[in-house]
Amino acid sequence: MEKKNDIEFDLIELLLYMKKRIWIVALTVVLFAAGGYFSSKLMTTPEYTARAQLYIRYDVERIDGNTVQDNYTEQLLASQLRNDCVVLLKSRDITGQVLDNLELPGSAAGLSSRLIIEPEENTHILNISIVDTNPQNAARILNEVCAVGKTEIAKFVGVDVIQVVDPAEVPGAPSSPSPSRNATVAAILGFVAAVSIMIIVFLMDDSIRNEYDMEHYLGLSTLAEIPVSSELNLSQKGMDNRGRFRRSRK
Repeated sequence: MEKKNDIEFDLIELLLYMKKRIWIVALTVVLFAAGGYFSSKLMTTPEYTARAQLYIRYDVERIDGNTVQDNYTEQLLASQLRNDCVVLLKSRDITGQVLDNLELPGSAAGLSSRLIIEPEENTHILNISIVDTNPQNAARILNEVCAVGKTEIAKFVGVDVIQVVDPAEVPGAPSSPSPSRNATVAAILGFVAAVSIMIIVFLMDDSIRNEYDMEHYLGLSTLAEIPVSSELNLSQKGMDNRGRFRRSRK
């Protein structure tokens, strides 16, 4: 049977190995963090998020002409109307009209994909937002979407069901990128990379460092040790024929 070459190592020895080289890990973390921070600042275009809130008013008698006594049915119809408003606000008719009114380039489908509309749970509120590289344009587009949507959806339903609760305001700070967050992520990646490389180098190092390695890997016993001295210059010393060290002649 062939003998398998298993990789074995002492955890304490590995920790001591890494402890001596902790400065490499620290330097790598600092460099990665600085790279993540400055790349976010200098190489990434900031984006701004404008937000607005709409209230969907549901009046059973005005919309259906009938009074519903069942509260569950009324809530179900209100939920369906809210979902209809989500779809209609992102329709090409409304987004296309918004682009025409503001004289902005782009397609209705492109604007629709940028709109984020999320119903607030257990309410009649719709949270609507859009991301743009220009903070003024973000607020203008979103307010126009609310205004056009209010008018056009009223035509579909027959009554005015949308009320703007919070109109969009010009965002004062970019929503992305976040230099501090990117620096943190880069620092973590730098730490993982540095530690991983050090572990790989440690495992691939098959040199014999002490008597334990000699006995464990080679199966040889240590007979004697030669102390290392800074005053010992082996280049200027040799051994005579009897095996004793002798000083070399100049």
